[in-house]
Amino acid sequence: MTRPLHKDTRVQRGKPAEPGMSALAFGHEPGDAPPAKVAYVLAAFMSLMPVGLGTAGLVASSWSNHHPSAAAASHADRQPPAPPLLADPTRARLRIEAGARRRLRDGPVTIDAAMAMVARRGWDGAGAPSTAQVARDHAEARR
Repeated sequence: MTRPLHKDTRVQRGKPAEPGMSALAFGHEPGDAPPAKVAYVLAAFMSLMPVGLGTAGLVASSWSNHHPSAAAASHADRQPPAPPLLADPTRARLRIEAGARRRLRDGPVTIDAAMAMVARRGWDGAGAPSTAQVARDHAEARR
C-alpha cells in the first residue's frame, strides 16, 4: 500500500537501466571504475605510504637534533642552580668575616667600649637612644 502522491508532484523516473552484454561479460557496470585501475591505484598508494612515512620520520629525527623539544626545554628550567663561581667559597667567606671583625675591633669605637658606654649611661628607660644622643656618643668616641 502506497500513499497517493501530491497533485503537484512530478515523478522523475527514467527508463530502468538494463545491464548490457559488456556488464554481464565483465561482472560490473560500464559506469563503475575498472577493477584493474582500482588495484593499481591501491598498490601505488600502499607502496608510497612507507616511503612518505620514512621521509617524515627522517625529517623529524633530523629536526629534533637541532631544536629542543618542549619536554627538554621544561626539563632545563628545573635544573639546580649553577655551582658558585668562586674556587673556594668557604675561604672567601672566612676572609670577608675576618675583615668585618677587624673593622669592628679597630673602628672608632670598639664593641666593648660601646657596650661599656651604654652600660654606664643607660637607656634612660625610653628604649633606644635618640639621634642626638647617638651623635654625641660618636663625637665623644672620636676624642
